[in-house]
Amino acid sequence: MLNVVRKEMKQKFDIVILAAAVSDYTLEKPSKTKIKSDLDKIVLKLKRVPKIINQIKKIQKDVFLVGFKAETNISKEKLINLAKRKLKESNADLIVANDIGLEKYKKNPDYNNIIIVNSKKITQSGWKKKSEIVRIIRKEIERQISTQSGFY
Repeated sequence: MLNVVRKEMKQKFDIVILAAAVSDYTLEKPSKTKIKSDLDKIVLKLKRVPKIINQIKKIQKDVFLVGFKAETNISKEKLINLAKRKLKESNADLIVANDIGLEKYKKNPDYNNIIIVNSKKITQSGWKKKSEIVRIIRKEIERQISTQSGFY
């Protein structure tokens, strides 16, 4: 996947939004033969893959980078700290974080509560329909871009 992203990033982009992470791990040694379906158990060895979001600004330093941080069943403070860490590690401009493990979310997945983290502030959306969440994220991207370019 990283190679595909590198190829695509040869084009000039103003904004890159990485809404979902690809797998953090891949097979250490893929099987050269078909794995038989009659096995009761199988053991797989995995190895970490590079974080694509961490490569984007190395390829195009001036792109506006938006990433997402989904966690399960953690405190708001811990979620914010993880989002801040991801913001720094990836050199992103904006991280949208949420807790997808909440019972509230599981019962009604059409709603969400996000926390938007950038280098200057933290904004919480409150419990809203996902269609409204999208507008909140878009407005924050527009606000930051216009502020950076001096048009705000």
